[in-house]
Amino acid sequence: MRGRRALNSWSESDATFQILPLGICVIAIVSLAAQTAQCISTDQLTLYYPKTGDVVVVLADGDTRTASRLNVPLVQTAVREDRLLVTSGDLSGWCQRTDVLSNDEAAPFFDTLLRDIPNDLWGHRRRAMLYLDSRQPAEALKHIDSLLKGEPKTAAHHFLQGAAQIQMGSVKAGIASIEKSIAIDPSVQRFLDCATIWFILGDTNKSIADIQRAKKIDPKNWKPYLLLGAVEMSTKNYDLALKSLDEAAKIKPDDYRIFKARAIVRLMQNNLKTSIADCNTAVRLSPEAADAYHVRSSVNLRSGNSVEALKDLDTAIGLDAKDTGQFVSRGILNAMRGANDLAMEDFNHAVRLNDAWPATWYWRGKLRRDLDQLADALTDLTEAVRLLRETTPSINIQNQMRAFWRQPDLLQAARPQHQPSLSDCLLARAQVRHSLKDSKGTIEDTTEVLQLSPRTAIAYSLRGLALCRMQKLEEARQDLNQAVLLDPTNEKMYFNRSVGFSLSGMIREGRQDVERGLELQESNAKRGPK
Repeated sequence: MRGRRALNSWSESDATFQILPLGICVIAIVSLAAQTAQCISTDQLTLYYPKTGDVVVVLADGDTRTASRLNVPLVQTAVREDRLLVTSGDLSGWCQRTDVLSNDEAAPFFDTLLRDIPNDLWGHRRRAMLYLDSRQPAEALKHIDSLLKGEPKTAAHHFLQGAAQIQMGSVKAGIASIEKSIAIDPSVQRFLDCATIWFILGDTNKSIADIQRAKKIDPKNWKPYLLLGAVEMSTKNYDLALKSLDEAAKIKPDDYRIFKARAIVRLMQNNLKTSIADCNTAVRLSPEAADAYHVRSSVNLRSGNSVEALKDLDTAIGLDAKDTGQFVSRGILNAMRGANDLAMEDFNHAVRLNDAWPATWYWRGKLRRDLDQLADALTDLTEAVRLLRETTPSINIQNQMRAFWRQPDLLQAARPQHQPSLSDCLLARAQVRHSLKDSKGTIEDTTEVLQLSPRTAIAYSLRGLALCRMQKLEEARQDLNQAVLLDPTNEKMYFNRSVGFSLSGMIREGRQDVERGLELQESNAKRGPK
């Protein structure tokens, strides 16, 4: 049955984990009855009394907070698990918290807050960060201007301004603002934030220099070592990355992110035993962290344990059902094991979660291609190509800055393994167009692939077959020969070239290619997948 057919074009390397930003600022809202209508702000929390008479408590994060310096009859506010303790006049008791708000839900609240209390700096800061997260730096800057007017010597405001300016493409102005933030507050965290910005801008040397400055300020702080490990990992300096992460683990042995990062480095080195040990430690330290299970699923898969890999992905999705990458990973794994209906469900859900991410369209298009749903596959792959063509360097910076605001203290530096390149998408679309007998389209796509990646054997082979269909046999033979030269152990290159020889009347040469292809097919089958 097709729904259970394992597709041999899907491999273990396809299912390598997707490293994504780990979260967004937590904003919890609770409503309870009240009488007055006013707003109280501190550095830690804001209590807002809307005109409807409800009290809304907005917390900057989930830590316990004791309200002080408040000019209302509020005695204490604290957090215990999922409840709030509020004591205010006759109103007292534990009140159930609501779910964390999405950006779309949070934005109207802050808009209302700032309409009623225009000078609420906490509201301006939160609204600016929401705009940065939704790639609207110009709108963010309006609120940042209010912050700077109210607190011109606050380093965080200048840093926020620099981040917004960089998102808009004003890199020089952004760097000046960030350097001003360091001049005001030359702290460990400020240097680490700046190191992350330098990395996003592609300057790893300046990134490492700022990390070293942070280490000098506080040699016992684990965060610089973690960030340095991530930067070194991104540049494939795995030994140096491990050295930094080992040091971070000595200083902070109870933070799961260190062990997760070290597991990734060891996976890159194919040290599977030590990688799975680090994954297990990360899961033990933080059993509610979805990304720890996601990474472990990749290590389990590389180790040949697809059952445990699937369990880990199921757990990760159960913990964080809004992470698009986890659905893509599980979709690829389901396709590998022949559960094509489940794979399609995962890819469909990934598209619904994030239809602006090319990977969601690429992997669904690839599955549809292999299931002979060619028209739908062409639609998906064309959308993936369109999105990648629109991803300019400026947009790349915006995307990475958005990830930075979602988790500024940990750089997710490893390149996602199943994030397709433009060349990947064009090649997959060329294969679909070839199956649809669209020779002109096949030639267009493969020609662009070869401009981007000149040593792509399958692109030469596909273009050669398309040229054969158009009876351009001499050009076809040149491409088919080049494909064999580039990938001499791939039986498909010989089978495809045999077609060109046969059409040219070179029957003996065609027969020899078929025989050679069959020999390679047999030997490759014995050797197993690469």
